[in-house]
Amino acid sequence: MQAPAHSLSIALRLNRIQAPVTNLGPGRRIALWVQGCSLGCPGCMSPSMQDRDGGRDVDVRTLAEGLAAAAAGFDGLTISGGEPFQQYGALMALCSYYKALCPRTVLVYTGYRIAELERDHPERAFHKTLDYLIDGRYLRRRHDGRWRGSTNQRLYRFLTGQAVECNPWWSYTEKTMMLSVPDALHATMAGIPERGDLARLRRAMRSSGIKMRLR
Repeated sequence: MQAPAHSLSIALRLNRIQAPVTNLGPGRRIALWVQGCSLGCPGCMSPSMQDRDGGRDVDVRTLAEGLAAAAAGFDGLTISGGEPFQQYGALMALCSYYKALCPRTVLVYTGYRIAELERDHPERAFHKTLDYLIDGRYLRRRHDGRWRGSTNQRLYRFLTGQAVECNPWWSYTEKTMMLSVPDALHATMAGIPERGDLARLRRAMRSSGIKMRLR
């Protein structure tokens, strides 16, 4: 399948990529976090990803080709952030090009409600480009963990260009918080912690003489 032409000369502001991830969608997935979000949800788990000047610009075509080349052994791609829909053109280009190169599912987390997205993007290209969407602002008072940050958020599946709300059909076989330690000074987390997880992690690290600071 030929890649869409608009994906060939556009940049995405990227924070990081982590794989494998088994708690942000069904199966073993590659997870990608974009940089930049102006929503400012109180209690945001990724405050360092809010600054649009953080992260780095990556070419969408190069990124999609790299993700597709690494797709063997994975069930799909999950995109979070940051706020993916604040880079709408780059997001649509990346997902279109990726799906043209490999038959894998794409799931996107967004802080916008689906009605807001349909209002702001009346062409509804994301209905045809994405497979799954988890929508809604993070509400700290309704923290949930597992597959979503708070209980107001909903999972949608796109079938024949229509958004269908559904319950998560995948099951988690391991703890929802996955840590990766790229070097001696940094650790990255994938997944949505259950209530109290971070406090327990801080205590465990403190007892080992390690100071933990969220960024």
